[in-house]
Amino acid sequence: DEPHAEEEQVPFVDGALLTDWTFRKLISCSKSVVALKDLSTKRKLSEIFLEKPDPATFPDYYEIVDKPVAINDILRKCRAKLYATLQEFTADWQLMFANARKFNGEDSWVVEDAKILEKELERVLKKNGFSDEHVPSSKKTKTKLRIKLSLKDVKSK
Repeated sequence: DEPHAEEEQVPFVDGALLTDWTFRKLISCSKSVVALKDLSTKRKLSEIFLEKPDPATFPDYYEIVDKPVAINDILRKCRAKLYATLQEFTADWQLMFANARKFNGEDSWVVEDAKILEKELERVLKKNGFSDEHVPSSKKTKTKLRIKLSLKDVKSK
């Protein structure tokens, strides 16, 4: 990271600024979702969602899905600080999951994986202090330690 006197500030979001720190947290949350594995097979559930389908292999995907999006697109937008709001970030995830349902059908293994990833995303965002109404700030929430000193005379014995 380059040393900055102040964090770069990005547009206002529901009264809070998305800062470099916020984007780093969103990237961290995304990476937690990417890392999720099936406990029995050790298969990464995110594998099929990392990149958009290859148009040569799945030409019909681009006829069925209007706005394709993949996890790596979301990560690129985070790194480039292209999200103005937390809602834009979560909307891309929701769009990706909706695209999976639309193309693969509700009962497919792809959609089953999407549901698990969606729950994990909600869990890690909540764990990191993100909600529809709240974007966490890098400011330390701990109160400063206060020491009360008494200036009374100390009597020697």
